[in-house]
Amino acid sequence: MGTQATESMSGRSITAGEALEPYRCVKLSSGTLVYADAGEACIGVTLDYTASGDAAAIKLINDGGTFLIEGADTFAVDASLYQANDGKISDTSSGTSTFQALEACTAAGDILEVAVAPFVATTAATVSIADAGTFTTKATVEAAEQEIYQHLLSIQQFIPIPLTTLREAASNQIAQFYDTKTVDVPLGTLRETDATNLGAIAANGGLLASDSTPLLDMVNGDTDSNFRVSWAATNQDAVIFRVDLQDIDEASDLTITLRAAMSDTNNTPVVDIDTYFGEGDSKVSDASAAITGTSVADYAITIANADIPASVDYMTVEMTPAAHANDALYLYQITVSYTAATANYRNGVLGPNTTPILGFTNGDTDSALRLAWAASNQDPIVFQTPLPPSLDTTADLVIHLRAAMASTNDTPTIASDVYFNEGDTKVEDASAAITGATYAEYTITVAAADIPSGAQTMTCELTPGAHGTDILYATALWIEHKAAILTA
Repeated sequence: MGTQATESMSGRSITAGEALEPYRCVKLSSGTLVYADAGEACIGVTLDYTASGDAAAIKLINDGGTFLIEGADTFAVDASLYQANDGKISDTSSGTSTFQALEACTAAGDILEVAVAPFVATTAATVSIADAGTFTTKATVEAAEQEIYQHLLSIQQFIPIPLTTLREAASNQIAQFYDTKTVDVPLGTLRETDATNLGAIAANGGLLASDSTPLLDMVNGDTDSNFRVSWAATNQDAVIFRVDLQDIDEASDLTITLRAAMSDTNNTPVVDIDTYFGEGDSKVSDASAAITGTSVADYAITIANADIPASVDYMTVEMTPAAHANDALYLYQITVSYTAATANYRNGVLGPNTTPILGFTNGDTDSALRLAWAASNQDPIVFQTPLPPSLDTTADLVIHLRAAMASTNDTPTIASDVYFNEGDTKVEDASAAITGATYAEYTITVAAADIPSGAQTMTCELTPGAHGTDILYATALWIEHKAAILTA
């Protein structure tokens, strides 16, 4: 404790508004003296203990000389001192510095000598803030401003990529979707043939009826009036039909589907198919699988695209049952399905029948939209987004995915091909392995060195790695980046 303080008295006494200890800084409040707390200005220092309501003797700040004041914590000699709570002093910045330490405070509660040395902080790092609303933990203007700017920059860092804007990609282009056209062949148009020609006029040109072979009749009169063609046991007469092929894609396979059954389980014949495309074409021979049992089922016959000539408009098909000595063969429906040559309007748009699928997770129970790549499916998706003017091209850019697997058998990565603006070099990166059935956040980092100055658009293609057993899910996609402070 200093012993050289000059304790000249002002001769002024003021009523104490609370009990006051000696060597404490005080201020006026409603005409009485109370402790000057942190961040507040003081008018003087108490000299003795004073009970609340009694007249307190104080040394006013402008009385001159040095002061004895109680320290709130430890500090060194020469320290600039500020008000602390309960009229004590501290070197912790709080408002305006009023005193300077003439000796060190080695323990809280020490009485030490100080000189009046008013000092108004002019640097942000030393100016304190009140923070009456408790919005920050920062104590100075500098720290609070840094926090504010960091928050402002953080707001600019998020670019959402809605799942509904994604497009399927294929062969380095937006995928084109082609409808499957299905043509029904009415059973009433079938004609009997002897493999060289149609039936004669006497046979009504081969038209089928209830007394022809095979016969065309109702299944069971008025009880079941459904049409069907019936080949009686041992009958192998051929029938023939023609189908127009409008807008067919000759590069895709064509499928003839027979809906058929046997009258019993003794025979399992195939149905042989001879197909002729257009005029003068070579015969294409195929066959169905064995027709088995009495339950009606679909039997598909595939005609390979290599057997379909270019610019074909129609096809003629001859069908001949194989041997079935004991049971009747029934035919209920014939359809011809092929892929259209002209793409539909949904180019690349994802939905519940695309690959990958975009749909609800579980109907009304869980209506969260998600992408689902079926096991083994690795079709890429693509998106494009404008980039904000505040993009900091000197910092990394990060693509984020919320993803999971249907089970734990596969752990694929997701590869990214990124292009900035137009004519840019492809940037290739990948996520970490997608692991387990719990949704988690996965990232793909695009290095700052790969981001060109002035980047304004970003196109990104995402392709799953191999996952032969499990479905891959993704429920969210976004971009995070650092923002540059704009100067203009």
